[in-house]
Amino acid sequence: REVGSLASAAGSPMSDVRGSSTYRKRLLERLAWAAFTRLWPQLGLDEELLA
Repeated sequence: REVGSLASAAGSPMSDVRGSSTYRKRLLERLAWAAFTRLWPQLGLDEELLA
């Protein structure tokens, strides 16, 4: 989960009519986590998403 938190902390998205900055930060966390689990499936981290 730290991967998502680091990605979110590194970004500073703007709010606009399509989404708030909070929403975009959470989306960035999820996308970073999804990419990480796809790149290293042998770690079995994807099971944590389903829990």
